[in-house]
Amino acid sequence: MGVLDGKVILITGGGNGIGKECALLAAKEGAKVLVNDLGGALTDAGDASGDAGLAEQVAQEIRAAGGEAASNSESVTDMTAVQGMVEQAKDTFGGLHGIINPAGILRDGMFHKMSEDDWRSVIDVHLHGSFNVTRAAIEHFREQEEGSFVLFTSTSGLIGNIGQANYAAAKMGIAGLSRIIAMDYRALCLDPHDRLHPGQGRGWRRTRRADAHRHARRSGGTAGGDALRGWRQTGFWPDLQCTRQ
Repeated sequence: MGVLDGKVILITGGGNGIGKECALLAAKEGAKVLVNDLGGALTDAGDASGDAGLAEQVAQEIRAAGGEAASNSESVTDMTAVQGMVEQAKDTFGGLHGIINPAGILRDGMFHKMSEDDWRSVIDVHLHGSFNVTRAAIEHFREQEEGSFVLFTSTSGLIGNIGQANYAAAKMGIAGLSRIIAMDYRALCLDPHDRLHPGQGRGWRRTRRADAHRHARRSGGTAGGDALRGWRQTGFWPDLQCTRQ
């Protein structure tokens, strides 16, 4: 039995790269998977239409291995389309329990050469896309009292990287979005390139736990109150969790 038996997972950007590996792993662990991928090029703005068949190819690979999967080729930048993904998962598999959102593009360039289109397109896919997938599903997760988001930040934002002002800004925005969603509902944000300096993570963790104590007090509890005990019992803190991939 897998850790995701009986769960339905939507995975954006699932046609290749990290997204594809997430889709294959989720299926291996027993999930029914909705693979989403617009099929657009990672780096070439001139090939934005891409290959809508990529998501279906991954879904076919999952089905060939004995799993359950369907595909979707809409864009995470369109809220209506993302709402359609949520409904497709529910209609096809009878529910939705988690969203993994590695969908992304790159439009790298030194800042003095960066066009407004390159800025907007990266922010739109990464940051607005993260808002869309979380906002489209949050009411469903609240109603069923179950649900998980996996969002992706990057050391390009957390630490910095030359020629990626747009990407770094988007990824730091995702870090902030993830933190607040975590504080509001409990969520998990993954950094696929964990290069934090030794001890930095521990310092952040202490800061987030202090935040949790303050949040509990503002909620009418104490440091040992129900809100804080709930976070501790579930293993979720309002934290920016980082993992290696």
